[in-house]
Amino acid sequence: MNKQLQTVKYLFADYMAAVLVWLLLFWFRKQFVDTALIDYQIPIEKDQKLIVGLMMIPLFWVIFYYFTGFYRNIYRRSRLTELKNTFYTSFAGSLFIFFAVLLDDSVADYKGYYYTFSVLFILQLVITYIFRFILSSRTNKRIQNREIGFNTVIVGSNERAYKLYRELEDSKISNGFFFKGFVNVNGEDNSSLKQHLPHLGSYKNLKDIIHEYSIEEVVIALETTEHDKLNDVFAKLENEKVFLKIIPDLYSIFTRMVKMNNILGAVLIEVDFEVMPEWQKNFKRIFDIMFSIFILLVLSPFLLLIAMAVKLSGKGPVFYTQERIGMLGKPFRIIKFRSMKVDAETAGP
Repeated sequence: MNKQLQTVKYLFADYMAAVLVWLLLFWFRKQFVDTALIDYQIPIEKDQKLIVGLMMIPLFWVIFYYFTGFYRNIYRRSRLTELKNTFYTSFAGSLFIFFAVLLDDSVADYKGYYYTFSVLFILQLVITYIFRFILSSRTNKRIQNREIGFNTVIVGSNERAYKLYRELEDSKISNGFFFKGFVNVNGEDNSSLKQHLPHLGSYKNLKDIIHEYSIEEVVIALETTEHDKLNDVFAKLENEKVFLKIIPDLYSIFTRMVKMNNILGAVLIEVDFEVMPEWQKNFKRIFDIMFSIFILLVLSPFLLLIAMAVKLSGKGPVFYTQERIGMLGKPFRIIKFRSMKVDAETAGP
C-alpha cells in the first residue's frame, strides 16, 4: 500500500481540476461578463490574467487543501465525507479567490460578480469532486476486495474478541483489517482465537508491538470483567499514531475522553483522539510561528540586554540547552538563557 503514491495522485488530480476550472471560468467571463461590458470579445490567449492564474491559482488550491488536512489519512475516507469536505473547501477557497483576485474587475452591473462567484464555486466543487470520486471509488473497491488494508491488532483474547474476529473475517466486504495478531489483558487466552491469530503478548507491550508490526489499527474487544484495564490500554495508545476502534458496549466509557468520528456498520465504533480538526491545527501552527517571530522581534532589545547580563555574570555560554520530552513522546532540545554556573548539575539535580 503506497500512501505517498496515492497522495501524489490526489495532488495531481486537484491541480488539474483547478487548471480546468480556471480555463472554464475565463471562457465564461469572456463569453458573458466581459462581452456585456464592452460589446466585443477579447481573445482569451491575449489575457495576461489567464497565464498568471494558471501558474498561481492551482498552486493555491493544492496548498489550501493541504492546510485543511485533506491529504492526511488518504485511504481512510468515505465518499460522503469527501463530498462534504470538498463542498466546504471549495466554497471557502472560491470566496478567497473572488475577493483577492476577481473583485476588482470591471463589470456591467453587480450581477456579473454574482455570476462569476457562482460559476467559480460550482465548477470547483463539481470538477474537483469528480476526480476525487474516481480515486476514492477505486480505493474503496480495493479495500473491500482485500487487495489493500491496514495492519491491525486485537486487544482482547476471550469470547468477544473471537466473535468479533470471525464476524470481520467472514464478511464478504472487507473493512480493511489485516490482522497481525492479538494481545491478552488478564493473562487468559482463548484457544479458539489462538487457532487463527498469533498471540503477540500482553497489552503492556502494546507500544513495542505497534512499532514492530507497523500497526495502524487497534481494535478493543474486552469482556465485561476486563473493563478495569481500559484506562491502562488507553494510556498505552495515547501517544501512538494509530486508529482506535471499539465494540459498542465500550462506547459509553469512552465518550467523556474522545469523540465519535464514524460508525462502521453495527460492529465497531471508531473514536477520534484528535478533538481539534486538522485545519485548525495547521492554522494554529502557522499563527504560533508568526506570532512567535513577531514577539521575538519586538523583545529583541530586551533579549540582547539579558544576553549581555548573563555573559557579564560569569564564565560560560549565554544559552543553555537540554533534552526534554515533547508531543507524542518525542525528545527535543530546549534553548534558554543560562541561569546557573557551568556544569551545575554534575553533582546531581
